[in-house]
Amino acid sequence: MLVSGAVLVLKAAAHLPEAWSLRKVALEGGKVTNEANKMSSNQSKTIADHRKMISDRDKVIADHRKMTDDHGKMIADHDKVINHRSAMKSIGQDNEISNSTMIFYVKQGYLLPELRQVAIIELYLLTQTRRFLMPKKSIDQRLLEAKVTIENALSDSEILGLVTPFGYDEARLIAAKTARDNAEMLHQKQKTEYGEQHAATGILEQGQAQANKEYMRCVKLGRVGLKDNTGALLKLGLVGRRKEDIAGWLIQVKQFYSNALADPAIIADLAKVGVLQERLEAGQQLYEAVEAAKLTQEKERGDAQQATLDRNNAVAAVAEWKADFTVIARVALEDKPQLLEKLGIFEAS
Repeated sequence: MLVSGAVLVLKAAAHLPEAWSLRKVALEGGKVTNEANKMSSNQSKTIADHRKMISDRDKVIADHRKMTDDHGKMIADHDKVINHRSAMKSIGQDNEISNSTMIFYVKQGYLLPELRQVAIIELYLLTQTRRFLMPKKSIDQRLLEAKVTIENALSDSEILGLVTPFGYDEARLIAAKTARDNAEMLHQKQKTEYGEQHAATGILEQGQAQANKEYMRCVKLGRVGLKDNTGALLKLGLVGRRKEDIAGWLIQVKQFYSNALADPAIIADLAKVGVLQERLEAGQQLYEAVEAAKLTQEKERGDAQQATLDRNNAVAAVAEWKADFTVIARVALEDKPQLLEKLGIFEAS
């Protein structure tokens, strides 16, 4: 038996080099497999990146096509406007009238239907050009310019006689003066209302600062005097942080004073730390003053906002009237530039 075992050992030893070679091959094969897997992963990532690049390229192409379409539309619109302006020019030459006069005609309804759209576009172009090129003016400046135009037109019989045939007679100018004066009154009212709102805000802030100072003293003392009474702490709202916004502050302060004064046991416990009933009542009065001040502030805020809306609408109406009248005046006083200057209408430099 020993001899047979030895023979087997010798035979196995004879095959060791071959076994080691096979193991080495297996290890090398594993490395190759890992490298192949790594290359496959990198290839997948490359493919994904390539697809993303294609997607991005398609998006750029789509955006470019949209820009091209928009540009084409702008060119078409531009050509349409040029055609309209050419039509306007030919109409003006044939009838010996200016474009500004044509604008007046379209507003008065004198044009034939086939010419009306052309003139409306011209009016729109003039309005938009004025809106974008003219510097923005203050309300005071707008009202002053309107006053100069209206009052000088009314006081000068020559000007009045020249603009009357265009629909701007004395009655219409007087109505415009009334509208301008009303806009000025509303402008002053708006300033007054905002002044009152500012004053109400100052009273509110001052009153809240005073009331909060006393309230916070009571909060600190109350937390000590009621530290063993969790129910009372919760009832007075003494647990947690203090609210900073005015709405939350009003709720917390009201909860403290109202509930404290309604509970004799709490009044007794607070008195032990120096918060007497008289002090609670005084603090509640401070709170009520702040609450009233807040209501007043909100009222003044609403009045100021309404005054602003009324003022803006009135001023816009005056500005629109003056813009229309300026177009008419340039036509009616075309040969009398000194009269245009008297109305505060100057040629653009």
